[in-house]
Parts: sequence; C-alpha cells; structure tokens
Amino acid sequence: MLVLCLAMIALLRLAPGLVLSRTLHRLLVEEPVRQLAALDRTRLLTLVVLGLLLCAGAEVFVLMGSAEMAFVLATQIALYLDAVAVSIVAAVALRARPLVQWLGARLQSRGRRSPRHRRTRRPAVRSLANDDDPAPLLLAA
Repeated sequence: MLVLCLAMIALLRLAPGLVLSRTLHRLLVEEPVRQLAALDRTRLLTLVVLGLLLCAGAEVFVLMGSAEMAFVLATQIALYLDAVAVSIVAAVALRARPLVQWLGARLQSRGRRSPRHRRTRRPAVRSLANDDDPAPLLLAA
C-alpha cells in the first residue's frame, strides 16, 4: 500500500503531463478541494470532531451505541465550539474598538502641534560656586 502511494506521488510530481497524472490529480486533489470548499464552517467542524472521535478507536462507538450517536455527539460538539468561537470574536471586537479609536487619535495628533504652542528655552544652569579654577588635578605620589 505504501509503495502504491509513493508511486502515485512520484507520478504526480515527475510526470504531470501524462493522462494518468492529470486523472489522478483531478480525482485526488481537485475534487476533494471542491467538496471541502462547498462546506460551511459548522459542517467542517463536525467532520473534524467526527474524525477525532473515529481516531479515538472503536471504544467510542461501543460507548455511543451506534455510528448515529457518534455523529450526533460530533454535531453537538461542533455547534458548541462554533458558538464559543463566535462569542470570543464578539467580545474581542467590543473590547478592541475603544483601543483602536484611542490609538488612531493618538497617532493623528502626534505629528501636529497646536498653533499657540511656543517653544520655550530653559535658562542655562550655572554653578553656585565662586571658583574660576579649572577642575582639580589629582596629584600622583
């Protein structure tokens, strides 16, 4: 089986012009992408959760009783995760709006100054000592 998969991958990569390669590409790549693109978010999430349940093994189906119960559980989990994601996005949007407005106002006002703004000079700081001698020299012994 592994050899067959590697042979198909090599055929798709090394000889894309062959009729067999184009047929394999259409069946293995284009058609699944087209079907996945037609799914909405909730159904795609349901398929992911159902796939995870199937990867968990046959124990899940023994506990659920049948495949229909596993599908119902996957649908409920997917709807729950979808609702959680929507509520998180809504909360972030509500909290981020004032921050975006504050940053926009701050960045716009940064470049310009008010017309009455004058630049004032600070007076030079003078030493209070009354000595005109240069800095003391350290004597070497």
